[in-house]
Amino acid sequence: MPNKLLESLRPNIEQAKKLEKLLLIKWTASWSEECQKWCSELGQSPEWQELQKEFVVLEWNRDWSPELDQGLQAFVQDRAGMAGWPLNLFVDPGTQNIVFAAPSLEVPDFLRVSRQLAVAWKVDPTQLQMQAEREVQEFSKKDPLKFILNDFDASKDEWIDEKVLYRFLTPLEQSLDLTTGFVGQGTTYLYPDLYRSLLAYDDLSRFGELALVRLASSPLYDVIGGGFFRSLSWDFELAKQSPSGTFDSKWINHVSTEKLLVDNSEMLGVYIDAFKKTNNPFFSQIAHEILELIMDEFKMPGTSLSFANAIWAPEEYYRIQNKDLLEAVHPKGRQAAQIFFGLNEGRSWPLIATDVAVLTEYLGEEAVDLRLSLSDAKRSLGENRIKKIERLKFSPPTRLSELSVLRSLAHASFSFDTPRLTSICEALIEKYSAEFDASEFSNWSLREKAALLRAYTSLSRLYSAQRESTRAKRMFIEAENLIESLQSPLFLEAKTDSLFLGERIDICDHTGTSGLASLLQGLLDFNALQLMGLRGDKNLPVDIGPALGWALEFARPMGLYASGIYSVAMRYLRDHKEFQA
Repeated sequence: MPNKLLESLRPNIEQAKKLEKLLLIKWTASWSEECQKWCSELGQSPEWQELQKEFVVLEWNRDWSPELDQGLQAFVQDRAGMAGWPLNLFVDPGTQNIVFAAPSLEVPDFLRVSRQLAVAWKVDPTQLQMQAEREVQEFSKKDPLKFILNDFDASKDEWIDEKVLYRFLTPLEQSLDLTTGFVGQGTTYLYPDLYRSLLAYDDLSRFGELALVRLASSPLYDVIGGGFFRSLSWDFELAKQSPSGTFDSKWINHVSTEKLLVDNSEMLGVYIDAFKKTNNPFFSQIAHEILELIMDEFKMPGTSLSFANAIWAPEEYYRIQNKDLLEAVHPKGRQAAQIFFGLNEGRSWPLIATDVAVLTEYLGEEAVDLRLSLSDAKRSLGENRIKKIERLKFSPPTRLSELSVLRSLAHASFSFDTPRLTSICEALIEKYSAEFDASEFSNWSLREKAALLRAYTSLSRLYSAQRESTRAKRMFIEAENLIESLQSPLFLEAKTDSLFLGERIDICDHTGTSGLASLLQGLLDFNALQLMGLRGDKNLPVDIGPALGWALEFARPMGLYASGIYSVAMRYLRDHKEFQA
């Protein structure tokens, strides 16, 4: 287990040692309605009331260690083929290795596994211990670059090479299902950094563009209300039986009804970048819809500043029945809405089932008229949806959720020139600048610090474009001061070359690939502002080469979880080419 987590768990580990029992860590997400429902169902099970006595049980909220969650999810995904919450970790108190992980099991299956583990631990714990040790060693050696020659032995500086990065990115591109835009098989989550990485590399950008189109045309995207749901389960075998290049919502087993602010903030930036790269109006439309979702639904009631960490509604809220079409949509638009949203053959989960051009030809209508009709239908269905429940459920805002939306809104304001967004950004930046000045900064996670840095640089760029040089320089100086305070934990020089699981996840606890990648992106933003002519008080030089080289070596075995690092590397190479040109 990671060192930082071990320190927190030390009393529980000692208790488990003394009682000669496995330590069971129930790794939960407080904002996940499904996770809380699972825990409630387990808690009400009479069998579990007795069975839990065979373990030392500890509940741990992933929000207490968001960076550590990433590493654990990667490990469990590798072992079990799936991850998610609750993540039930059975830990050997002697070696501190995870002997078994049970993610997202149905309660009866979890009870069966727990019984088997309790018996196996009593009868012969050495078998479980040996298996756990082997799996830790196997995971620590895994490398997505299986096709690179065994004698490939580049130094850290040589990792930042376009040909090497192409070899990194190709396996990630192959993890995409280009029919759906989904990542992996069976259950898919959002991986914004993966799409961003593919977009940044010209030879693979077409895959990223196609995946983003497909993703926004699937049930993972709320076509009526805008924004992405947290996850989606789909039948991979059934999907393979369909004609190539087609999508059918009958593949879908389950769509999570939670929307996370952090995920949607990241996807907002991805679709803005995709629009800038391709000039495809579809990407701009999706970006605007996500932006509207964030501004209208994620805003907490009663305040102008707090953005909810997550929102949730019952599954029925997101479905459309025939009576909804009859009640909400004008008779002239019902047929088009039914076809466009894929509501034929008894399906009730809306998605973009066909292109407007195809629908125009089929119905014999003008494209402009059809688009207006569909827009009216979407608005009417959205208003009708609100009547189904009294209120959406909001998870309380977190520092990370507000800082993530701050950076995304600054990016959106620069792209769409919206004064309302700028005013919200100014209020949020004042709030968190004051917290930084109050010396509370040491308690922040790296992702939070990185989000603040990127907010400073985005606002500085925005003010420069608006020719407000004084405000631009002020944000630049704030960014400079923040960077200076982060020099030590930044790993600007390689601090370790160990790839053992414990050390790697421990690094994830206070840096994490997502946090480190975001911070490196912020440093690239800062360097770009310097090239634009902005100067602060310290004229701080920032060379991210050593940190990036180390990060690429560190991140290799983590597959999808390293895509943010690859995105930074692609941008680093692109910026150097532009600078030389």
